[in-house]
Amino acid sequence: MNSTYFAYGLMVISPAMFCSNMIMARAMVGILPPITMAFLRWGLVALFIGILLWPRLKAHFGTIASEWRSLMFLGGLGMGLCGAPVYIAGAYTSATNIGLIYSTSPLLILLMSVIALQQKLKVSQLIGLLMGLCGVVLVLVRGNLDTLLQVELNRGDLWICLSTAAFSVYSLGLRYLPTKLPALLRLGVMAGAGALWHLPFVILELTSWGAVLQPSWAAAEGVVILVFIASLGAYATYGKIVDLVGAPRASLVLYIVPLYAAGFALILLGEAVHSYHIMGIALILPGLWLANQTG
Repeated sequence: MNSTYFAYGLMVISPAMFCSNMIMARAMVGILPPITMAFLRWGLVALFIGILLWPRLKAHFGTIASEWRSLMFLGGLGMGLCGAPVYIAGAYTSATNIGLIYSTSPLLILLMSVIALQQKLKVSQLIGLLMGLCGVVLVLVRGNLDTLLQVELNRGDLWICLSTAAFSVYSLGLRYLPTKLPALLRLGVMAGAGALWHLPFVILELTSWGAVLQPSWAAAEGVVILVFIASLGAYATYGKIVDLVGAPRASLVLYIVPLYAAGFALILLGEAVHSYHIMGIALILPGLWLANQTG
């Protein structure tokens, strides 16, 4: 199978998995403390992959030891700063703000690629990225640009800004930091690193910040979804897309996430599809095509 077509197939699946994290972030408010939730998510991902790949883990122990700095760095970005801050932000800022800020990630990755990595992009690719961003903004503000002008940053917005920047650097690091580890094993080690980054803050959250952890079926179900769909599924597919087509184009997955969220709302909540949804799609789909042109 042509690797590019395989990447496009994954780009259809991956946004739905990323979207599940947003859904669970909202659903788990009041059920799991945010930092504890992120710690459980990535700690269990690391445990599951460690058990599944135990023979490979032992065989690659020397490689892990030699790459520990980059693994801790990527784990701190992709699982640490992209973990708890998202759940914390949900208590302070709106879904519109979160979507708007996250949708800037592809442009931030593009800017980093051009400046730091001297990556050359065609004008048509830049136009495609801008079209995709405009389409997502149009959907998020429900076709009313006055909404965009009324957005004000608060502490939640700043948490999301931090998380977006971290995810952008993580995406580039995943591609350009050398590794000899298989992709899934690398994900497991980074997940363990992310859990370690969260651990001291979990202790503070449960002992000094007044959070209460109450085990329940709802909490268990939420963690299962976070581990197997929002984490293993989303990060594994995204990592493969980065490997196949590069970080700037892989980041286009983030453009589609808000559309999937609207689709889930239509199917599960019975919300209507409005004209601004159609206009957003009309901008995003051609934008995706233009941004993926390399010839």
